[in-house]
Amino acid sequence: MRRRVWLIGGLSLVMVGVFGAGYTGRDLARGITEAPSHWWSTAPWIGIVLGVGLLVLARISHQRPTAPSGTYSTERRAQEPGHGPG
Repeated sequence: MRRRVWLIGGLSLVMVGVFGAGYTGRDLARGITEAPSHWWSTAPWIGIVLGVGLLVLARISHQRPTAPSGTYSTERRAQEPGHGPG
């Protein structure tokens, strides 16, 4: 569930940021290099960076293995020396 929220949020921020960057980029006299000097032209880039960050979080959370409650830890403990049957 959390992965889906991060994925949708990240994609939304990137899409809105790209649209906003294209929209504000037309109003800059020297092109994209002028963006840091205006708050209204920097905001879309912040959205793009935050969106990419959420997409990375979604990707990382999808790769992290999760075990059912209690089973992984007890199986692992049984394999360690000095634990388990016998």
